[in-house]
Amino acid sequence: MDDMLSRARFENEDGMVLKDEEVDANFCKSTRTRVKRQSTPPLNEFNEDDYDGEWRLIGRFLKTMTTDASMTREEASQLQKKAYRYFLRNGKIWRLPKRRNDAPLRVVA
Repeated sequence: MDDMLSRARFENEDGMVLKDEEVDANFCKSTRTRVKRQSTPPLNEFNEDDYDGEWRLIGRFLKTMTTDASMTREEASQLQKKAYRYFLRNGKIWRLPKRRNDAPLRVVA
């Protein structure tokens, strides 16, 4: 009673099984290979020409994480609170989903 599993028998099973040394060598070869990753655009890229007004300010804030020096503290605080719901991807502004499994929405201005 080896393993109590039923399976089809082959005539020459000994030739099908690798020796322990061959298994270890093949395992090491497969773990050493690396997959070449595709290059992705930088996360903080932002196309300012696509947006105007408040959306441009939000995009600039998401890109640099700093507010404009000409803004008052209250304006800067409001901008930061509003920008918290958005993120940049491929130079565009996207809104975070409200529910966990929903897709993000692209802002079109």
